[in-house]
Amino acid sequence: SVLIIVCVLSMISCSTGHAADTQEPNIVLILTDDMNETDLAYLPKTQKLIRDEGATFNQFLYGMALCCPSRTSILRGQYPHNTEIVGNKPPDGGFELVYKYGLEQSTVAVWLQEAGYNTALIGKYLNGYPNRASTTYVPAGWTEWYSSIGDAEHMDIAYGEYNYTLNENGTLVKYGDAPEDYGTDVYGAKAIDFIERSVAASEPFFAYVSVYAPHNPGTPAPRHEDLFADIELPRSPSFNEAEIKDKGRYFSKLPE
Repeated sequence: SVLIIVCVLSMISCSTGHAADTQEPNIVLILTDDMNETDLAYLPKTQKLIRDEGATFNQFLYGMALCCPSRTSILRGQYPHNTEIVGNKPPDGGFELVYKYGLEQSTVAVWLQEAGYNTALIGKYLNGYPNRASTTYVPAGWTEWYSSIGDAEHMDIAYGEYNYTLNENGTLVKYGDAPEDYGTDVYGAKAIDFIERSVAASEPFFAYVSVYAPHNPGTPAPRHEDLFADIELPRSPSFNEAEIKDKGRYFSKLPE
């Protein structure tokens, strides 16, 4: 039995699909970054294999529309005001505060590993990782770990899908700019390898697959560069609006 959960940060919507329940269901959590619900219209395979085979939700809530608070909530099962992670970087949040508060000592990975699961995090972890910790630091609860280091700035190089370095189970591995180094493909291949090895060993698994796509700069794989050449981004009345003084303070204070 496999339980597939797809979460989209910024939209925060989840879809689940599973085979017949067993005592120890395998779990695959796929997390995209800054993906809009309307993007799914251009992902027919995702719709067929996951959405159409599971459940979708048109009513949902999340505690805070920010990356690190949401990711911490996924790991801990708590609202941001309880984790005290309410921002993407100090002094309000980020990996540094998660690490400082010891929140990683009790997460879904720890709980599942204690229940006998193989656990793997593949891709993006928390904003700022691994600041305040070693570059080879692997948090508690993870049997296998493949995550980009040097994520201190919001636009870390890993978002560009090339020329990044992964902490692979305590070993730093550099990736270049060849087509086979494309980040999302690398994370997908590692997820498949982890799942296949767990299945072969008849061991239950939890795969947390967290891609950087489609977050800015939105770098496509070479084979997909011209896939949507004729499609234009939607231009609602609020797009690049000239008069923003009637908007919230954050926007109204932006330079003209």
